[in-house]
Amino acid sequence: MTIAQERSATLSTRVALGTIWVGAAKVLVRGADLAVLLILSRILAPADFGLVAIAVSFVTVLDALTALPMSAALVRLAVIERGHCDTAFTLSLARAGVVAAMVVAAAESFARLYGDERLAGLLFVLWLLPVARGLRSPRLAVYAKAMDFRRNFIVDVAGKLAAIVLTLGFVAWLRSYWAIALSLVSAPFAAAAVSYVLAPYRPRL
Repeated sequence: MTIAQERSATLSTRVALGTIWVGAAKVLVRGADLAVLLILSRILAPADFGLVAIAVSFVTVLDALTALPMSAALVRLAVIERGHCDTAFTLSLARAGVVAAMVVAAAESFARLYGDERLAGLLFVLWLLPVARGLRSPRLAVYAKAMDFRRNFIVDVAGKLAAIVLTLGFVAWLRSYWAIALSLVSAPFAAAAVSYVLAPYRPRL
């Protein structure tokens, strides 16, 4: 086997393993979501889910419209240096801050539009969602570039497991739609914390 063939075989293996890790993470996360949904549906009213869904949809739309694929940009670099990670972290945090400010600024008007003041309270908490997502360690891109998605797998699953535990605790304590909102916010924060353990990075603007 030639050197070129060996490299091609190695790359094919890494791509296959990467696909397996990404697919396994999605299956486990979706399965966990379904399990939590089944549990919550036995405790909370359908109206609670609808209320949170409206608020989350608003945050999600703003988040999607301002998305900056920092990880994809880092992966395309020949060599990912410290300065690149700092820039990606700064831009991600700045974007998250803008989205959070937009959510908070529009909270009262959004609640009046739907005629439900509870939406304002939810949005005053859910602004943390884009912030938490923007806090992940940018050094995860170093491993993604090498087609090593094991760390991403652990980060996603750890965040979801933390969300499950917190959701069950919140729903047992609050027994209201706040349990859903708090669990949604807690998952990305847990994932971000784990990302710094697996892909060490000292945040710097």
